[in-house]
Amino acid sequence: MLMADLLSLCLRIGELAFTAVVAGLTGQYLHQHKGTSAWNEKRFIYTEVIAAIGILFSLLFLLPFMTSFLHWPMDALLFAGLMIAFGLLAHVCPPPYYHK
Repeated sequence: MLMADLLSLCLRIGELAFTAVVAGLTGQYLHQHKGTSAWNEKRFIYTEVIAAIGILFSLLFLLPFMTSFLHWPMDALLFAGLMIAFGLLAHVCPPPYYHK
C-alpha cells in the first residue's frame, strides 16, 4: 500500500507541475495577443481553463485524506480535456512540410 501511495503522490506532483507549465505558457500567449479577435483566442482560453481545473484538482487530491486511486474518473476527464486542448492547439500552427 505504501508503494501505491508514493506512486499516487509522484503522479499528482507531476500533474501539478505539467498543468502549471501549460497554464503559464498559455497565459503568456494570451497576454501577448490580447488585442486580437476573440475567435482566435477561444482555443487558448479553453486550454487555460482546463489547466486551471487540473491545478485545482491536483492540489485538492494532494491532501492527506485523498490518498487513494478512487478519484480516477476525474483524472480521466482531465486527461481527455487536455488531449482535446492539445488537438486544438496543434491545428493553430501546423508544421511545415519539407519537399526535397
